[in-house]
Order: sequence, then C-alpha cells, then structure tokens
Amino acid sequence: FSAIDCAPLNETIVSARGKGAYLLQQQRWHHLHVSTVPTLSRAVCAIEYYTKSPQTRTQGLRMFTAFTKKSLKMRYFSSAVLGFFNVAAGRVDVFTMDAYPWDIAAGRLIVTEAGGRVTDWRGRKLPVMFKGHRKYIATNGLLHKEATAITSSF
Repeated sequence: FSAIDCAPLNETIVSARGKGAYLLQQQRWHHLHVSTVPTLSRAVCAIEYYTKSPQTRTQGLRMFTAFTKKSLKMRYFSSAVLGFFNVAAGRVDVFTMDAYPWDIAAGRLIVTEAGGRVTDWRGRKLPVMFKGHRKYIATNGLLHKEATAITSSF
C-alpha cells in the first residue's frame, strides 16, 4: 500500500499492489492511468536533481537540456514525490531523478499501478530492496525506451 498526499492541490493518491492507483479529489475517487503519449516530441518531461555540488548541478542541467531538445515541454520538480504523483496522474509523461530508495518507495508503486514503468537510468529493473543512492526514471511506459536512451548516456 502506498499513499501520497499533495496538500497544496488538495489531492491524495493511493495504491495497493495489484489493485490500481486512485486519486481522491474533491471527495471523489478517480482511477488513475498514466498518459498515452507515444513519443518524446509530444511529451511533457520533468526532472529533479541536486544542486549541492558543481558536478550534480552540471549533470542535472545537461539532462534538462537533453530532454528539452527532444520533448514538447519541460518541468522541474524539487520533489521526487511530485514527479511520481504527476506521472501517475498522466500530467507528466517522463520524470527522471537521482534519489534514495525511501524517496521513491511510494511513488514507484503508484506509477506502476497506474500503468507506468520505473527503472534505473539504463532501463534496468529495480530490486525490491536495495540500499544507496540511485538514478531513476518513471515514464508512461510507452516512452521508456526513448527516454532511457537519453538517461543511459549520463
């Protein structure tokens, strides 16, 4: 079971393995599905990266630029939770970040239950339990191969 509460939007997303993902909005439940955008040229992409060091800042800006050149629109989220929230709700088609497992635990389940895909930047399946900092990408599934062609080069 996972839940993400987005208080500023007055929205809550919940999911349970094998049961789907749902949005509670204005006291009504809505079944969530990721978007059906088939190509990056029509996609809204988002990124979240650390700006604490020159190296991570430079890498984040390079990634942002790479997706900007291929996508319709770009967004920057300063939160992994918001990124996953928006992919699951179909508002964003691709979200990439580097984070710790606890930053993505709820969002990973919610995106997959909404029909999306979450892997590392090279497109490799994530183990159920792991330690350490990783680089993740969440997509609507249709864009995963095209998006990981970009992220795998970083």
